[in-house]
Amino acid sequence: MFFSRFSSRGPRDFCGVRGVDGTGRARGRRGRGALVPPAVLACTVGTVLLVAPTADADVVGCGDRINADLVLQTNLVCDGPGLIVAADGLTIDLGGHTITGNGTGIGVGLADIAQTLTVVNGTIQRFDTALRPNLWHSTGLEVRGLTLQDSTVGIDADGSWGGVKIVDSVLRRNTRTAVMGAGNHVRVENSRLEDNNAGIVTYTNAGTSAVSSVFVRNTVALRTGNGGVDAIGNRFLDNTTGISASLSGLGLRGNTFVGGGIAVHGTLNIFGIEARDNTFARAQTGLLLEDVQLSTGRIEIANNTFLANRQNGLRIRMGGVGTGVRITGNTFRYNGFAPGDPDDSGQVFDSGALATVGTFTDNLAVGNAGHGIEGHDAVVDGGGNRARANGRTPQCLGVVCTG
Repeated sequence: MFFSRFSSRGPRDFCGVRGVDGTGRARGRRGRGALVPPAVLACTVGTVLLVAPTADADVVGCGDRINADLVLQTNLVCDGPGLIVAADGLTIDLGGHTITGNGTGIGVGLADIAQTLTVVNGTIQRFDTALRPNLWHSTGLEVRGLTLQDSTVGIDADGSWGGVKIVDSVLRRNTRTAVMGAGNHVRVENSRLEDNNAGIVTYTNAGTSAVSSVFVRNTVALRTGNGGVDAIGNRFLDNTTGISASLSGLGLRGNTFVGGGIAVHGTLNIFGIEARDNTFARAQTGLLLEDVQLSTGRIEIANNTFLANRQNGLRIRMGGVGTGVRITGNTFRYNGFAPGDPDDSGQVFDSGALATVGTFTDNLAVGNAGHGIEGHDAVVDGGGNRARANGRTPQCLGVVCTG
């Protein structure tokens, strides 16, 4: 009778404790178990007494080293480090809970041989660094459904030569940088970065992809140096600078930039730009290429809308000839009505587009404070440009515009 009743339950329900087998371990994902706290439950069959541990496998505390997949069961408030991940390839599920620091240490960090990590579903806040891969050894970090806030740095992947993927997450009020990376690729999808000093900063052969995300009120939403940016379908709202790039390439497609200072600023050597189907509205300047040398590739600015920017919608001031710069099919409306003081050369930034290089083809300029299109030096007329109701005569300078 005893053996038949016992065996019918099997290891999944040992002595009435679900998930605990006869080894005294609670089974987690991937079949790995963690020792659970000692004896608590007794069950009696006749004169036989059996003692089994409870199934509280995922109770952890601040500073604990994690060697198996984890689902956090409670909030943690830490005076030092939060969780230290000491095994490779783990998933840390915060279970909707919050890990809170005191402004020092790392919220969740990779140690030892750990190279890849996935962290999901919760909040990490008030650390020096909320989340940090293993320096020099990390090959992949994935973040999903996280809020990283009120730390000095949200994710510090500086010196980590793997990729960082951030999906469906919020990074806000980080006083230095929300995401920092060198030598790796940072990809952000369907996420929100707001009120950070810098949203994403990458450099040293690093690249950044931003897709369907929102960047709000950051000092710099996205900065890259000696890397590249591919931004598709994002919204940049009221950032002091939306995107800043030097020694880099830029791919901008289907983004909306509204308010703030300079929406996109390219400087120094540029390894090609494609800006297509974007809207630049109510910023100080929409797209600014200044002190730029085009090292390789081309600059293609096509089918964008530049609307009600305080200075120029588009400004290109760079050396060289304009054969590698093409400005095609864009619309410039109502720009230049708060141009500020002229620069040292007396230049006023009140035209829809102002350029020293580039071929202008099939553009439309309406109602801008200065010229519709103002071209100097190596600007080339590609034909088909139109302009009307702009504040200066002629309607276009350096190219021919019809009404």
